[in-house]
Amino acid sequence: MEEFKIPSLGLGTFRISGENIESIIDIAIESGYAMIDCAPVYNNEKEIGLALKNNGILRKDIFLTSKVPNEVSSFDEVIKSFEKSCIDLGVDVIDLYLIHWPSDKKRNIDVWQGLEHLYKENKVRAIGVCNFNVNHIDDLLEEAEIVPMINQVELNVNLQQIRLQEYCNEMGIALMGYGSLADITVLENPAIKKIASKHNKSIVQVILRWAYQRGVIMLSKASSQLHLEENIDIQDFKLSMDEMEIIKSLSNGKRSYPDPENYLI
Repeated sequence: MEEFKIPSLGLGTFRISGENIESIIDIAIESGYAMIDCAPVYNNEKEIGLALKNNGILRKDIFLTSKVPNEVSSFDEVIKSFEKSCIDLGVDVIDLYLIHWPSDKKRNIDVWQGLEHLYKENKVRAIGVCNFNVNHIDDLLEEAEIVPMINQVELNVNLQQIRLQEYCNEMGIALMGYGSLADITVLENPAIKKIASKHNKSIVQVILRWAYQRGVIMLSKASSQLHLEENIDIQDFKLSMDEMEIIKSLSNGKRSYPDPENYLI
């Protein structure tokens, strides 16, 4: 596979559906988004594929992520699920393919072997996992030929995933975050409000910039043109070390999505 770069910010599509998908995709592309994160369980891959086709963006200019559904548990099922996502999205190659949620060790390894096969066959450009903690990755690496390239996890001011990022850095795994604003109480946090006011930016922009400066690839979800444009506009300011530390001090470990240790599929 040729070397490539993953965009530092992508469009999340969880709970985006209906007639507004095409307009959201169009605005996102016009605003500069070059990555779209999808999954069969979101029930919108067909609509996203059609929106991309109607938009006319060149395939090489958009980075597409999809995921292995939870009900898939064997090598053959991985291949079938991948092929369905390709058909729905209207592509031959998916840029990043992930295991959506961890399960028992045997299932994780069986599914991972399917991803390794797709990678070796040049059907995907990168493979990785979602919602994997350190123990899940350690178990996987006991039999994996290829180290996951990405680990996509919930990451926000409450749940900062500092230790997991350290581990992933050690293993050469890039960290991708979702749920940047899962807890809307962050919008009222006085410390972040003060930082945002100083830079004349929104709170969401500050949070995305904080993650960017940590080296985390982030997914951002929005449905309005204003927020889509705002969320990607984070390159014209920089948080100081003190501001980064202030945000770090707000961590409380609270999750807004299921805990992978208790989420049995």
